Amino acid sequence: MAAAQGRTRLQTEKAQEEKRAAQRLKALTAVLLILTVIFVALSLSSPEGKVWLSYWQAYRAEKEGEQRFRFALQKDPYVGTPMSQLVKVPMLRAIGAMEEPTLVVVFDRRCSDGGAKVLPCP
Repeated sequence: MAAAQGRTRLQTEKAQEEKRAAQRLKALTAVLLILTVIFVALSLSSPEGKVWLSYWQAYRAEKEGEQRFRFALQKDPYVGTPMSQLVKVPMLRAIGAMEEPTLVVVFDRRCSDGGAKVLPCP
């Protein structure tokens, strides 16, 4: 009987300790969140924070520009595409109507840096 009461008591103490640990974790998380909000608010109002924010915005704009460039590069025609096929592309229809010689620069999809290939003149 005493052993059963001891086990029950230990189980209740363990459950209470787990409950207190969960409450402490919630409290510490709330404190961390509040301090983070205060830190961000203060850092954005300081000159150093504004500089950091502008660097971050420039970095993000650069990454978005790279992503748009890669997406546009996927739709570009391959090197060596005949002019008859280029005229089918809506943005390049005006090229087919031109009677003067036309220089067309095509970026190769295999170039990881997006470099242009120089084509020999016929």
